[in-house]
Amino acid sequence: MTRNKHVKQLVRARMEKTGERYTAARRHVVAEAPPPGGSRAVSPGDWHQPGTVPGAAALRIMLAAAGVRDPRTGQPFTEAMTFGLAGGIGIGVFGFVYDKADFASLFIGGRHLWQDDDAWLRRAAARLGVPIEVHEGTPRATDAALREILASGRPATAFVEAGLLPHRQMPEATLGGGYHLVTVYAMDGEQVLVGDLAAAPDAVPLDAFAEARKRIRKNRNRVVALARTNAPLDLATATRDALAACVAGLDGADAIGGATRNFSLDGLHDLARKIGGSGKDSWAATLPPGRRLWSVLSMLVDFVESRAPGLCRPMFADFLAAVDDIVPGAAPLGESYRALGRRWTGLAEAALPRDVPAFGRAWRLGRELVSQRSAGRPEANDRTADIRRELAAIGVEMADCFPLDAAQYEALRATLHDRVGEIHQEEMRLQQELRQLLRVTKSG
Repeated sequence: MTRNKHVKQLVRARMEKTGERYTAARRHVVAEAPPPGGSRAVSPGDWHQPGTVPGAAALRIMLAAAGVRDPRTGQPFTEAMTFGLAGGIGIGVFGFVYDKADFASLFIGGRHLWQDDDAWLRRAAARLGVPIEVHEGTPRATDAALREILASGRPATAFVEAGLLPHRQMPEATLGGGYHLVTVYAMDGEQVLVGDLAAAPDAVPLDAFAEARKRIRKNRNRVVALARTNAPLDLATATRDALAACVAGLDGADAIGGATRNFSLDGLHDLARKIGGSGKDSWAATLPPGRRLWSVLSMLVDFVESRAPGLCRPMFADFLAAVDDIVPGAAPLGESYRALGRRWTGLAEAALPRDVPAFGRAWRLGRELVSQRSAGRPEANDRTADIRRELAAIGVEMADCFPLDAAQYEALRATLHDRVGEIHQEEMRLQQELRQLLRVTKSG
């Protein structure tokens, strides 16, 4: 009872500071709780912590187990600190239309190096001066490496297809594109204990885990771990280097295949043009009311809000607030990024107006899905499957009878066009402020 009361007090304090709703604030408070301490022997599963961003949650757990601490407090890093030290926010905007399959997609990435989890982990470890182990090869070889890491009392990170994890209950249509990270704590003859953002670890059947590892193409069967270290950490240098990487990433420095605009803030300008324009690649031409449009709107909500609220901008704000002693002026800029996160959330809410019954139902189901995922209870799996089926039924409904007429759809496009345009301008402004903050810090 005492601990619960303490948690509620922390949650209410965060709500007052950030303006977040209770559930969002509580998720952050629980996620930032320190790993277990004491004099008893620590097993890998003891390092488990819930999280919001898969990579940041996994890296945080591995850093804590490796003995890496915030030199200012002597405590393990929070998820927000880990997220920021790994490069903070990023951007990626991709949209595709498949006429033959009558399907369209929209992807919006919000984490630095969202396109390459392996490079993200490697660069973060190098920035923090922590030795990293990367094992790749045949399933048998990497399985042996994983078991050896676990036997040493350390957790590891594995790359998997999210749709093949039983607790995720993902639609079969998503298989092959659900690139995901989990933290592995233990393995026996029947199951694997993994951390996957929820409040408690998930037990995954050994064969399902093996299938999930080999289903993806990139990073197939790869295992990553951090070596224990007592080396001192130059937090000031690591922080400035991370912020510089963040600024460069928003300019498209890590673009693949020359698609710089898709990997930079310019991609938001292009998205606004497609939403509100009338050209051949516009939403008006390629996304008539129906199945394609529903897919794009629901994906927008998923990437912007369901996976990491406010497209990770509020978490970045927490990081900036935490490093204000290192980069003076970071905290006020963080509050601007927190406000930007609210704009991103507003965009997601505008994409599925809740005064449209079907849209409102889909929004509520999406919120419940996030809640079930965070709970980490075995009985949540059945409800997760039910929610997935209900959302699929709404998708069928959208294909047969879309709830917006032509005039209403035009109004929706106008609203989304304006919101994306405003977000783009604010992203550009804050990136420039972040760049200037680094110049002042360096010159000082």
